[in-house]
Parts: sequence; C-alpha cells; structure tokens
Amino acid sequence: MLTVIEVYLERLLKPMDVQLILYLYESLGFPAELILYLYEYCVSRNKKSPSYVEAVALAWAREGIDTVEKAEAASSVYTSGFQTVNKAFGLNRAPGSAERQYIQKWFGSMKFEARIIEEACSRALLQTGRPDFKYADKILENWKKEGVTSFTDIAACDERHAKEMTARKASAPQKDAPVRPSLNKFNAYPQRSYSGEEFTSMEQRLLSQHLQPKNGGADGDGR
Repeated sequence: MLTVIEVYLERLLKPMDVQLILYLYESLGFPAELILYLYEYCVSRNKKSPSYVEAVALAWAREGIDTVEKAEAASSVYTSGFQTVNKAFGLNRAPGSAERQYIQKWFGSMKFEARIIEEACSRALLQTGRPDFKYADKILENWKKEGVTSFTDIAACDERHAKEMTARKASAPQKDAPVRPSLNKFNAYPQRSYSGEEFTSMEQRLLSQHLQPKNGGADGDGR
C-alpha cells in the first residue's frame, strides 16, 4: 500500500505521510482499499498535501463512508453537486474548503435533490447579489424544517409563508395617522366657545360703537 501511494504522490513518503496513513488505518478504521482510493481521489483533483487528504478522510468518516463503493457513490454525488452549485451561482472555479463542506452537507446529510439546491442558490444570488453559500444554507435549513423533500414542496412552502405574513399584517395594531396642524393663522390662537348670551352682548356693543358719531361729524363745531 505504501508503495502504491508513493506512485500516486510521485515522490517518497515523508514521516508526516506515514503518520497520516497510520491514523487513517488505526484511528478512523479505513481498510487498505479505501485508503488507496482516498489517495487516488485526491490526486485526481490535483491535491496531494497531507492536510487535504486528511480533510477528505474526516468528511468521509463523518458521513459513514467506510468502503470503496460508498466513497465512489459519494464522489459521484459531490461531482454532480459541485456542477449544480457552480451553475446556479455562475462560478467558474473550484469551491473552497468551507464551500465544499456546504455542498457535502446539502447533498449528503440533508439529502436534497439537485433542483432544490439549485433553487436555494438562485434565491441567495438574487437576494444578496453574490454567490452566498451561507445564505443558501439558511434557505435549505428552513426548507428542511418545513418538511420540503421535493421541488414541488417549495411552492406550497412559499404559499404558506405568504399567508402567515398576511395574517401578521392584519393582526398588527393600526397606528392613527398624525394630525397635521392647520396653516390658518386664526387657528394658531387659543380657541374658546361662547354662549348665546355672550354673542348677543358682543353684537350690541359692536352696534352701539357703529352708531356713535365720529369726530368732525354733523354738529359742525369741528369737535
């Protein structure tokens, strides 16, 4: 096995490589066939560093991959998933380490079909204007809680959410519109109400003032 791995890596094994292989065999319990396939898989992606090999091995261990058959199936799903996500996000590059974990989670542990993941990525792109893996993960987490298992379930989920939002708006207390003050100058002064007797008295005073003779009137004395 060590000789074959040296052929894959195109170099002699270093102490770090040997320690990693022992860790895969003894701690993770990978059989020799799976370890060989692991190195073949990583080298096929032009990744030969021990850190990359270890990261892939730990991901496989978390997903319960303990045979070559399971690893091949997972690799096939990941490859198609990578293409699906790249297409939805409009990417033309290999995903980073954190992005690979998201892709493996969506297709692996969450077991979503490609159309659902593509829809989540498209919505994340429209909402944020960039390929946001974290935002897409939140969408898929919510759909998982809502019981979405097929692409047709998304429409029902959207409709249910829209009804909930409408109900919340209808039940929310309505705020009274603020009363704008009048621009009339007369209304700027304090207003009071008058009784009928007060209006009569005011009218009589105004009439008496109007009927009184003005200075220089008809008496002719000029006073």
